[in-house]
Amino acid sequence: MSEKRKLPPPLARPRRWIRMAAWLDEAAHPAYVRNLSIRWLDLKNPGKSQGFWSHEWKKHGTSSANLYPQQAYFNLAMQLHNRLNNISPGASGNQLLSRLNNYLGTSIGNVPDFKCQLDRTITTPRRNLLKEAISCNNPSDTAIDCPIS
Repeated sequence: MSEKRKLPPPLARPRRWIRMAAWLDEAAHPAYVRNLSIRWLDLKNPGKSQGFWSHEWKKHGTSSANLYPQQAYFNLAMQLHNRLNNISPGASGNQLLSRLNNYLGTSIGNVPDFKCQLDRTITTPRRNLLKEAISCNNPSDTAIDCPIS
């Protein structure tokens, strides 16, 4: 009796394709794209925010796509931006971090994780820039402690 070789399964096909930036077409949604362009900029590549938005969606949005389809994800991000956009830097170092922790802890219900990046545009004085504030929410949009990764 000859032995049958088991073939590997065919490559899995996604259930649906996510067309990146299809709804970000400025001609189709000029006010929406203009709003995102003003409030959610790619500071590293000014004028090229669509690539940045695509990256943010792929990295952070796709994991919640069943709850927040692409446009809903960006709408939620804009709502959070509107709610939290009155932090004014002025303090330095630990004072600023303490102010951010107090403000965001009160506003959103948990203290986010902050990531900084060295500002390479100047050499003296050396300074760190706030790169991102990471906050986690459960599916009902309640702030929770982020899982340790």
